[in-house]
Amino acid sequence: MTAVELFHKDGHSANVWYCGKCRIVAKTQEEAEKCCAERLCSCGKPLRRYSLKCNECDHRDFKAKCDREEEERFDKATKVLAKDWDGEQCYYEDHYFETVDEFMEWAEDNFINESHYPDYIWNAENQGVRKADIEDIITNCVDSLWEDADESDLNGVDELQAAVDAFNEANKSVKCYMVDFSTAIILDEIPQETGDSVDMAGQPSGFGDC
Repeated sequence: MTAVELFHKDGHSANVWYCGKCRIVAKTQEEAEKCCAERLCSCGKPLRRYSLKCNECDHRDFKAKCDREEEERFDKATKVLAKDWDGEQCYYEDHYFETVDEFMEWAEDNFINESHYPDYIWNAENQGVRKADIEDIITNCVDSLWEDADESDLNGVDELQAAVDAFNEANKSVKCYMVDFSTAIILDEIPQETGDSVDMAGQPSGFGDC
């Protein structure tokens, strides 16, 4: 694509170019020439403007990255057979379940057949409600005052502390579960008489993609 050079009124070069097709300004002549020229992905498919990869390659590489991260999490995690797991909730792809059986019921409705079931799911831990902190509240209040203001310039601090304590106590029973990547729940326990076994130090036999 032709690059057009810009000049000052006195005829001296401005050392700036623009694309002859879309007229977008570039820092260098080379950039201007490449602006609307056809660009190809490493796989040979045309690229959209400013893209470094085609959609297919970008999706493939992103999935590969996610798979590597998942494999690393699994390798580091403690493995627990489903029959031995005694947690309160478990997790699979943004869904939380109170029991493994509940997950299996969900899987029956969401997978085409059992061959698509995952080999494991994750434990979930109760994080509870984050405790309110009077220091955070006071800091926010003081920051909006004059330069050298501090806690002593505020009224009702003792009453605020009592209210914060009451709030934290009242919310102790509120449960909020988050995925716990430190514990993987192995779903398929293979009978010992088949000659196969579950390797609790690594992956279950026949471990597939999730």
